[in-house]
Amino acid sequence: MGRPGKGVAKSAGLAGPGGPSRRWTQAEPDNGYAWIDLGFAYSQLDRHQEALKAYREVLRIKPDNSKTLFVLGITYNQLGRHQEASAAYREALRLKPDYVKAWAALAFTYDLSGNRSAALEAVKGLPRYDPQKANDIFNLIVKP
Repeated sequence: MGRPGKGVAKSAGLAGPGGPSRRWTQAEPDNGYAWIDLGFAYSQLDRHQEALKAYREVLRIKPDNSKTLFVLGITYNQLGRHQEASAAYREALRLKPDYVKAWAALAFTYDLSGNRSAALEAVKGLPRYDPQKANDIFNLIVKP
């Protein structure tokens, strides 16, 4: 079974019991693309707990997937689980230190959880990779 085309996961209803994304994971349980597709479908439907399960399956298959760790962090944030989101972003950064989006998300997550000093510390990781983004985020955190 091949990978569905882009945008498939965005269509409402795909994550239902008989949906293509679900069937794909059943047909190919060790296919990370199938699980990420299902996770995106669940996220589009605001079914974040189910999305977490799908993203964890991707990490079971490929534990060093920094992009999945990033999406896992976003999902944790959507559930208000900022400590777990921070851990996911830190792991993504351990695997890929130049992951600018993960640095930015980590800073915002710390700020969301009320830890401004940690947020500013996270921003310090950005200038090496994207000085403008570091400046923009710094200004958002310092000037609420």
